[in-house]
Amino acid sequence: MAGAELYGRLLREAAARGLTLSECVRRELEELYAFRDELGDALRIAGDDGTPARGLFDAALKGLEARLAGNFGAQAERLNRLGTDLARLEAMIDRFYLGVMLHLEDVPEQLRSVRLKRASERHRAWLEVIERMAGDPSGVRSADSLPATDDVEAAAPRSRREHPRRR
Repeated sequence: MAGAELYGRLLREAAARGLTLSECVRRELEELYAFRDELGDALRIAGDDGTPARGLFDAALKGLEARLAGNFGAQAERLNRLGTDLARLEAMIDRFYLGVMLHLEDVPEQLRSVRLKRASERHRAWLEVIERMAGDPSGVRSADSLPATDDVEAAAPRSRREHPRRR
């Protein structure tokens, strides 16, 4: 920066701070030396083994590594909880399936194709409802994300009167 340009900048800074030119120069120098001292402290941070660090980059990297290690531990804990929750959900679905199979009767050979077709239709409708609910930003458990009546009827089995197995 040229002398005249620097002088003009100091005048503007002094006016902005409400100081005389000499007070402004003194404060600017104090700030510069304080910054140098802080920078020097950062450059003199010792390494883990007691050896001096090679510079500011090493000090910043050391801090970053510490933060990453802490974050890694927190993320690992969250993943462990997620794995436990997933195993619990898998066990619940398995128990539910066993309970359903326990109460279902065997399907006679002549009704299998009709029942398979209807079950496939209900399953497809159920998946569509789940997809809409999962895509809801307010969450799957939100009262607003409950399926419409048409969706429930499409996914539900036919009434006893229409069902070929029951009388």
